[in-house]
Amino acid sequence: MCSGFPGGIDFGYPFHLGKGIDFSTHMARNPEIEEILLRVDLVGLIGTTIKLTRSGRSYKGLCPFHAEKTPSFHVYPPEGTKSGFFHCFGCKKGGDALTFLVDRDGLSFQEALEQLANRAGMEVPRNIRGVSLSKKRSRFDFLSQCQAHFRSNLRHAARGQEAREYLDKRQVDKHWIDHFGLGYAMNAWDGLVQALGKNLDNVDLGLSLGVIKKRENGEGHWDFFRNRLTFPIQTASGEIIAFAGRDLSGDSQAKYLNTPESDLFKKSRILYGLHQSRESIRETRTAIVVEGYFDVIRMHSCGFANTIAPMGTALTPDHLMILERQCDDIILLFDGDRAGRMAALRTVQLAWDLEARTRVAHLPSGVDPDDFLLSNPSEAMTQLLEGAVPAFNYLLDQILEETGLDSPEQIRKAVDRVFDALKGMKSNTLLDLRLKELADRIHIPLTNIRYDWNQKRTRDGHSRVPASSPNGSPQHIQNNPIVTPEEEARKGLQILLLKDESKIEELIGDKLNTHPTSRACLEKALNVLKEQTEKDDLVLFLSAYLDGGVSSARNMLEQGDEDSILWEVEAILREERIPEDPLRTLEDYTDVIVRSYMDRMVDQYRKALLAAQAEHRWDQLQQIAMKVDELVKERDIILSKGKEVR
Repeated sequence: MCSGFPGGIDFGYPFHLGKGIDFSTHMARNPEIEEILLRVDLVGLIGTTIKLTRSGRSYKGLCPFHAEKTPSFHVYPPEGTKSGFFHCFGCKKGGDALTFLVDRDGLSFQEALEQLANRAGMEVPRNIRGVSLSKKRSRFDFLSQCQAHFRSNLRHAARGQEAREYLDKRQVDKHWIDHFGLGYAMNAWDGLVQALGKNLDNVDLGLSLGVIKKRENGEGHWDFFRNRLTFPIQTASGEIIAFAGRDLSGDSQAKYLNTPESDLFKKSRILYGLHQSRESIRETRTAIVVEGYFDVIRMHSCGFANTIAPMGTALTPDHLMILERQCDDIILLFDGDRAGRMAALRTVQLAWDLEARTRVAHLPSGVDPDDFLLSNPSEAMTQLLEGAVPAFNYLLDQILEETGLDSPEQIRKAVDRVFDALKGMKSNTLLDLRLKELADRIHIPLTNIRYDWNQKRTRDGHSRVPASSPNGSPQHIQNNPIVTPEEEARKGLQILLLKDESKIEELIGDKLNTHPTSRACLEKALNVLKEQTEKDDLVLFLSAYLDGGVSSARNMLEQGDEDSILWEVEAILREERIPEDPLRTLEDYTDVIVRSYMDRMVDQYRKALLAAQAEHRWDQLQQIAMKVDELVKERDIILSKGKEVR
């Protein structure tokens, strides 16, 4: 029973308003893509990530996209000509096999489609593959050729000797060299150029991807990497998209170099080691973020296989978003020097509103993870990670250590710095908790901290933190919006109208868009909605339904911008639960919509009545009063109807 809904109408399934569900890959699907999706074992695909158990027509498990203790994640296998899909009734994440791979692994649509086609034993449709996918495939193949060249160099007895000696010195053994695909770019100007030969396509690809450069004076080309250990940069699925190189000469000003960014390679979105770490991150629901390539390799070799690193840059919001999709806990393990502490401070400020918990592990000063594990057992690293400090605590520790608390001026400086760090927070609830932690830490009343925060935000032109109630708690916390009876009725009506027409017809002897009673109710609701605005999505939906039934209404939904409800509708429809009395259920929904409209109109006319009295417009008073009485009488008729649980 839906709480607060007139008559206690039961939707027959847990119902929530969907938020943020991307249905774009499901709309206007190419028939060949539909065939791939029908052939893919969706339960098997998702079952590699979470444990699924049969539950009626679906399979149920703990959601891989958010932390939960009670399973609310459902997987619906393909049925007949309907492809399978998943939906979480907790976090509202939903989609098909394509959506799952895109969200779980951070793949592009085309990369996900390729994987599914391979899994189904099919080819990617030609009209989908097109020039862009063929071009991307050829670049992947080209970069694999480059990787084979670098790997061959490292294994070569003479050419790779210097690089192998360097790796021996750093205590990286063959297993981990192979696991991460390390290679070597020779100490020559044209080692890769010669390997690529005179194939013009290869030369063009090499230039576009930055592994070779054109000579400025004269003809010919030269290698971008020379006398460098190479690290292949891979997508989460393992495709090579770029390279990094570590100088072995000691003469270069740039110890590390990356090939230039391209549409394949964006440093702000790529995490080194994610391909090798993906399974461990999913199993542990934890990601450890370090700063360097060798840090990642050392952590993996010592049993911390859920470790990744950014590409020589600071972590970005995109990096954190990718990690948040796959884990519940992010641990920042940065170097113990000042630069490492500053990097951690910058990063935690990007993580305030993440659903994943963010913590910081302290390394000794001047030590990176590679150094630490070479001189300490793995158990010492485990202990260090277990003692990781929550992000805001870390921020407070660092700021208060730098400013001190010995004078009012120092306290003022510390508070200002904390305020600056929190200015990007979106959640008032979390913000208020942070301000309380600050107040407790510096022994200043929370009301004073809130006052200073509001003063600063007002000066900066931003919104204020909620004021405190007498018991010290915020009066207005920004939580998820409460679903009103009207919103429930609107969504419930859409779901009812999309149900199997043949089953509805068995119960009432007609379709809901042609039965006289239901059609009259729908037309009345439609007219009421039109009086408010023609742009209402429900206006378009009801118009389409009354004109052409279920197929027309579904087409309207699929072509519109509002697709957040569609996966949830699909999940509910797949259960095929039809109300015992569809006509009465429909009437209940439309009554709520009409009554809500009347409530708003009564309120407007009463305000107009007061305004007319205040302005002595006596000639209008009777007309407005009669309209109020008319609306109230009609509304009371709706309210007086006996409603039962359906």
